[in-house]
Amino acid sequence: MGADFPDPRIRDAYFHPAVDESAEPFSFGKPNLEEIKKFMQERLMWSDMRTEEHLLPVIKKLNERQIQGSIPAFFGPGAMSRSGPIHKSLRVRKVVDKLLGKEPAPTVPAVKPTAEEKAKSAKRKRALKDLAQEKKRPKPRRRRAKSPSPSPSPSPSPSPSPDAFDGDDDE
Repeated sequence: MGADFPDPRIRDAYFHPAVDESAEPFSFGKPNLEEIKKFMQERLMWSDMRTEEHLLPVIKKLNERQIQGSIPAFFGPGAMSRSGPIHKSLRVRKVVDKLLGKEPAPTVPAVKPTAEEKAKSAKRKRALKDLAQEKKRPKPRRRRAKSPSPSPSPSPSPSPSPDAFDGDDDE
């Protein structure tokens, strides 16, 4: 790294960021749909129909009036009454109840597995462990059948002895 690391300009930008000091409330502007359409047709070579096909859902979404929810509305009085709890996690429900000053929801006692369920679970674990071990083992290589190569001098093969054959074909 160079001697000028970290760059003083970066350090200055970090400690003194350029922030808009305007007191005006922030609002999103509407996009210029004609310019977007023109851009898509010129740069992406899209037809008028294809461009509109992609822009129509965006336009519909923009025209819907959406209000961002606030934290008090999320945790407020009506939050939990909407057809059951919106927080499925028991831990989150406990925190929300505590924030709202309610009594904590009763906890459901854990159900202990039966001996049969324990045996099945142990058997399943062993099978998975065995399967994992099988996958880790290298598979045996297949050996190619060697083609007979011409040998420079044929070796005489031993001939069977006469008493090797007893005449019985019962084997």
